[in-house]
Amino acid sequence: VFNNLSSLVFHHLEFNEYKGSIWRRIQTKKVKEIAGILKKEKCVCLCSNCHRLLHAPYFISDIIYFLENDEKIKTTSFYNQFQKHFLTLMS
Repeated sequence: VFNNLSSLVFHHLEFNEYKGSIWRRIQTKKVKEIAGILKKEKCVCLCSNCHRLLHAPYFISDIIYFLENDEKIKTTSFYNQFQKHFLTLMS
């Protein structure tokens, strides 16, 4: 991620308020303007994998259905830690 900016996406903390891609609205603006818009719209920068996990409400229930017992425990533990760290970061 550190050397691949294209893997980063912006996540609206108040998702229901904004619809569609923010990129179309900001792609021609200066960095300072973009930062202001992202701050105003309460966006955080995430890697695309983490962003997909946040928007996958059935991920954990669907994925553990296909896993063996040991892998279910590991996957559930990972997902719970991910959610805990994200919520801590946002508070």
